[in-house]
Amino acid sequence: MASGLRDDGSVNNAQHILLLGHTHEGDGMIIEVKVIPNAKHCSIERMDSSSFKVRLKARPEKGKANRELIDLIEEKTGKKAEIIKGHTSQKKVVKIYAEAKEESKVLEYLSH
Repeated sequence: MASGLRDDGSVNNAQHILLLGHTHEGDGMIIEVKVIPNAKHCSIERMDSSSFKVRLKARPEKGKANRELIDLIEEKTGKKAEIIKGHTSQKKVVKIYAEAKEESKVLEYLSH
């Protein structure tokens, strides 16, 4: 297995995310996010090709920060999103339900 590819030619998503920052998986794209809860304002900042930093006003209790994260991503992109890994961690993997042809626009919306 090299470069995130499995023997059958499919992508090993965990490796692909680390290499490219996002990947397309079936009906959506996968991004890696580091959440900074309890911030003064909400913002999304692209750190490099492999990660986003998201500042949230909500505290990390009872799912409040997770809900605010999803609401912010959905508001910025106009697409449905969900946390697929890291529900109780600052580092999360988020799926945004967008077609492959929409990926560049979605990334642009997240970066601005």
